Amino acid sequence: MNYVNEQIFTDNRLNILADKLFYYLDEKFTFNSIKEKFLLTGKVAALMQGHGTSPASNFIFVTNDQEIYNFLLLRINDFMKAKTVIKFKERIVLDFDFCKIEIWKYNGNFSFVNFENKEIYIEEYNKIQQILL
Repeated sequence: MNYVNEQIFTDNRLNILADKLFYYLDEKFTFNSIKEKFLLTGKVAALMQGHGTSPASNFIFVTNDQEIYNFLLLRINDFMKAKTVIKFKERIVLDFDFCKIEIWKYNGNFSFVNFENKEIYIEEYNKIQQILL
């Protein structure tokens, strides 16, 4: 993924973290098996769909797949190396010095778009929960 050209993030290191997360998910599950089960959401997804103007300083992912979520609960800090990891039943928060990453577990199906026919699957803007914006 590369969000730098669109200036989606306030800090380009966020792009590196997103790439790293997807690299390990691809290693464990393959991209084709997760692309519609692990989506970018929140302000970043809204910006990518033309809603909002200021760059994002954090990002949020959602999954509706229990196996993916369980893997992340157990292993995420092995490869992401956050300063602090807070794990909840339906949310994981990774705290880095320069940003936070959240991963939410959803129940049910997603409404998503494939951003500009790239390997970036994002939650459809009008389906993003207000709390995530």
